[in-house]
Amino acid sequence: MLLPGSRRNLFTVAYDELEAVLQGDDDLSLLDERGLTLKIISKAESAEGFIQDSWVLARELMRFGDDDKMWEVIKGVWIEMLCFCAGRCRGYLHAKSLGSGGEFLSYISLLMSHAGLETYAERQQRVQLRLPKEARQHIVRVNAMKREIQEAAGNMMERAAGASAEVQVVIS
Repeated sequence: MLLPGSRRNLFTVAYDELEAVLQGDDDLSLLDERGLTLKIISKAESAEGFIQDSWVLARELMRFGDDDKMWEVIKGVWIEMLCFCAGRCRGYLHAKSLGSGGEFLSYISLLMSHAGLETYAERQQRVQLRLPKEARQHIVRVNAMKREIQEAAGNMMERAAGASAEVQVVIS
């Protein structure tokens, strides 16, 4: 259900790039996890591609300095991506997946619909009413007349209130 062009082979791409980065190092089996990570980082800074992009992203996230803030950003990105993907999938794909137990994106789509959020497909199918120019000008004139009538009524009410105050003074 993911959009066309989504990276289904992301793991394979990352594996191939890591293999190319570490090519020629015979002593990798002697390194512990930290040593291997440092070696990958040192080579990733000069490499190009997915691994280098991942390193830049990780470095920017670590600059927050606060783990809670970093995880809030990661959570926000994931929520935005899930809602975007769920809203872009066609309804029949969600219905088809629900018939076989459902996919996570289908449940996200149902939650969005329940919350009253409009999906991309619904927005595209909405009929936009466009009135002819004469009708729009007529509506503008009618609204201007309404404002004039309301102002006149307000002025009359003020004058009536002032007149009743004068009548009360004359009577007393």
